[in-house]
Amino acid sequence: MKLPLQVLHLLAVSVLPVQYTRGTDLPQEAADIHHSLKYYQITEPYRLEQPANQAQGNDLTISLSAFGTNFTLDLTLNRNLVPRSAKRHLCHYQGEVRGSPGSVAVISTCRGVRGSIHVDDDVFFLQPTPGSGHIVFRQQDIQSEGRQGGHCGSHDAELVSTLNKSSFSLQRAKRDVYSETKYVELILVADSREVQDVGSVAATQDRMVEVANYVDTFYKPLNIRVALVGLEVWTSNPITVDRSLQRTLDRFLEWRRTSLVRRQSNDNAQLVSGQTFFGGGEIGMAPFASICTSARSGGVTEDMFASSTGPVLYVASTVAHELGHNLGLNHDTGGNCRCPVDDSNGGCIMRPAQGNIPPQQFSACSAEGLRQALERGVGPCLYNVPDPDRLFGGPVCGNGYVEQGEECDCGTVEECNSTCCNPANCTLLSGAVCDMGECCQGCQLKPSGELCRQKTTDCDLAEYCSGQSPQCPDNQFRPNGIPCQNTEAYCYNGGCFTHTDQCRTLWGDGADKAHDMCFQSVNLRADQYGHCGMDQDGNYRACAETDALCGKLQCQGGGEAPIIGSGAQIITTTVTLPNGRELRCRGVYVDLGGDIPDPGLVMAGTKCGQDKVCYNNRCELITALFPNITTTTASWWTSSPIATQTTTTTQVTPQQTASSTTGAGHTGVAMTTQNVSMATQLQTTPQGTGWWIDIMPGTKDVLVFFLVFLLLILPLAGLVYFFCHENKVF
Repeated sequence: MKLPLQVLHLLAVSVLPVQYTRGTDLPQEAADIHHSLKYYQITEPYRLEQPANQAQGNDLTISLSAFGTNFTLDLTLNRNLVPRSAKRHLCHYQGEVRGSPGSVAVISTCRGVRGSIHVDDDVFFLQPTPGSGHIVFRQQDIQSEGRQGGHCGSHDAELVSTLNKSSFSLQRAKRDVYSETKYVELILVADSREVQDVGSVAATQDRMVEVANYVDTFYKPLNIRVALVGLEVWTSNPITVDRSLQRTLDRFLEWRRTSLVRRQSNDNAQLVSGQTFFGGGEIGMAPFASICTSARSGGVTEDMFASSTGPVLYVASTVAHELGHNLGLNHDTGGNCRCPVDDSNGGCIMRPAQGNIPPQQFSACSAEGLRQALERGVGPCLYNVPDPDRLFGGPVCGNGYVEQGEECDCGTVEECNSTCCNPANCTLLSGAVCDMGECCQGCQLKPSGELCRQKTTDCDLAEYCSGQSPQCPDNQFRPNGIPCQNTEAYCYNGGCFTHTDQCRTLWGDGADKAHDMCFQSVNLRADQYGHCGMDQDGNYRACAETDALCGKLQCQGGGEAPIIGSGAQIITTTVTLPNGRELRCRGVYVDLGGDIPDPGLVMAGTKCGQDKVCYNNRCELITALFPNITTTTASWWTSSPIATQTTTTTQVTPQQTASSTTGAGHTGVAMTTQNVSMATQLQTTPQGTGWWIDIMPGTKDVLVFFLVFLLLILPLAGLVYFFCHENKVF
C-alpha cells in the first residue's frame, strides 16, 4: 500500500492542549497551528452500570455526547487477541451503538478511550488528549491537505459506490463468503523504532493489540476471525530494518521462517515498524496468496503516526490491507469493483492507495477474490479452529470460541442467532447436542462419514464428519512433491501448478507455456523482463541455465494483453530453433501495485524437470527439498486408494535453500502462492526407515510377521513334512 498527499498529520490532533468545555468548537488559532481538522468537539465519555440480570464480566457500556447526539455504546471485551500466557490487562472492545442496527464500535480503554464509531452513514473518531477530556471528530472534518506520497498500483483506480451498505457492511450479520468460518492465527511484531516512537514497551503492546482488534473487526464480514496468538516487541532488532521496504520484507520473512515459526506456530506474522520507508511512497508490502506458508506468510507496515497517542486506525487499515494480499486479495481497480464507501470517505481496504481517511470495509471484489482464492487452495490452515488454550484470559462466554466449561458459544446476546445455544450462559438448549460447525445440523451431529469439506484441487483431500464432533476435521492435502495432473506437475501446499496454468492466468484461455528456448533466451539476462529474482541489494539476478524455467514466465497464445493488473509492460521475443523454425514468446511485467512483488515470475512448486521443481527461482530436486518423498512413495500416493486416510501434518525444513532470494507475488485463478518454502505444511506420516513404514504406519507388525513366516517357519515346516514323509509317519 502507498500513501498519497492527502494523508493528514493526525498525530498533532492527539497532543493538542485542549482545556475547553464539552461541545466547544475548535479555536481558530489551534486550527491554524495544526491544520489537521476543520472542526472537532470535546467530550467526556463515562461508563454506565448495567442491570445485574444483564451484566457479563466482559461487557462494558459507555455513554458520550457529540455533535448533538447522545451515543450509548454496548461493548464486549475482545479476548481473542493475545495468548493466555501473556498476562496483560484486557482493554479492547467491539460492539455497537444502542438502537442503531448495523452500527459498529471499536473501542480501546487502555490509555483513555479511543476508537471509532460507525452509525448510519457517519463515522466518528474518538481520541484522548494528554491533558483532560477527549476529542471527537467526523470523517468530513478531516482536511484534504497534507503531506503527499505515491500511489500503489494503478493511478486511475475508481471505486464505484453502487453496493447498498446494508448488503455488505461491518454489521454482525450472515456472512457472504462461504459458510465455514476461517481463522487467522496472527502474530504481530513491533520493531525498536516503533517502541522508541510510542514511548515504552507497554504502550507499544497496547497499540499492537488495538491494531489486532481493528483487523479482527474488518475481517468479520468475510467470515474470517483474526486471533492474535502472539505479540513480540523488539527493543533491539534481530534483523536490519532499513529504509528499503522490499529488503526489510525479505529479512522479516526469513526471520519468521528460521526463528519465529520454530518456536511459536502461526498462520501469519506482520511487522509494524516506525521506520519511514523510501521509494514511491509505499507504506506496506506483502507477498500475494502466501497465507499458511512458512516462508512467505507475512508483511511489513509503516506506522505513520507512531506515538503514545497517535491514531491507530491508519496502521490497522494498512495491516489489514497487507494481510489481504497474503490471503489472495488484489487491489480494487476498475469501475467494476463495488465498494460501499466512496473514495472521498475512505473507500475500501484493498484500494491501491490509502487516502486521508483510512478505509475500514472490503469491496465486493475482495469478497469474490477471497472466494476464488479459497477455491484454488489458498489458505489450507484457515479452517483449523485455534486452540482456546492459546487465547488469553480464560473461558469467556460470548467470544465465539467454545472453551472449557462451555457447551457452546454463539457470541454475545446481541449477535447470537442460534436456535441451539443460550448466549447468556453458553449452554445448549434442551434437546440440542451441538450448535455450530460443518458437522452440526439442526442442533444434532451429522453421521460419521458425511462429507463436510470438498476437495478443491487434485492435491487436496476431502474431509468427512467423525460423528463425534460438530467441527469438520482439520484441512488435509496430499504431501508436497506427489505427482499430479497426470504427472505434469507436483503437489505443493494443496495446489498443482504448471507453467501453462500460470500462462492462462496472465493471458487468458488459449495461452500455453512457451518453448524452453524462450526461457533460456530471456532469463539468462538480468532485467525486469528476464531474471530469477533479486539479490539482497535489490538488483535483478540472472538465471543459471539450469534455472531458466524458474525465472520470468514465458508464454505463447492467449489474449493480446494480460487479463490481470494494469499498465502491463509486454516483451515479445522471437527465438530461432536449429531447424530454422521461429518461435514467438511473450513475457510481462504486471503492475499490481508497489506493495505486491512481481507476479510474472514462475511460481514455487512448478515442475522444471523430471523429479525437479522451482524453489526460490531455482530448479531443485524434490528429493532434496522433501527427504521423506521418494519415487516409491510418490508412486504409491498416486495409485493407492487408502493413502488419503493416513496423512498427518508435520512441519519439515528443506535441506537446501537459496542463498539470496526475493519473493515474487502471483495472482489469478490458477495461482495460489509465490516463492514460499517448499516444506510448508508438508503432509507426511511419522518418519521411518522404509516407505512402507512412513506411508502406512501400523502395517509394520504384519509385514514382519509375514517375513518371519516366509523365511523361517515355512522352510521348517517343509523339512518336517519331508522327514515325516520319508519315515512314513503319515
